[in-house]
Amino acid sequence: MSAGRFHILVVEDNEADVYLLRKAFEHAGLDTDLTVIDDGAEALAYVRGERQHRYARRPHAASGAVAVAAR
Repeated sequence: MSAGRFHILVVEDNEADVYLLRKAFEHAGLDTDLTVIDDGAEALAYVRGERQHRYARRPHAASGAVAVAAR
């Protein structure tokens, strides 16, 4: 059974890390739609609904969201 497509917001300013994340999802066989925002303040404003990001689509509020912080 397929879990469907995952829409994921990634906040990361290192393009190499974004590349590795994409490859990891591909390797795991996950169908993902990644939106990358490279600025933390901009990402917070986007998540709070204060502004639209130029590349991101706002998810439906009931769609479920997971926030993960990694260093």
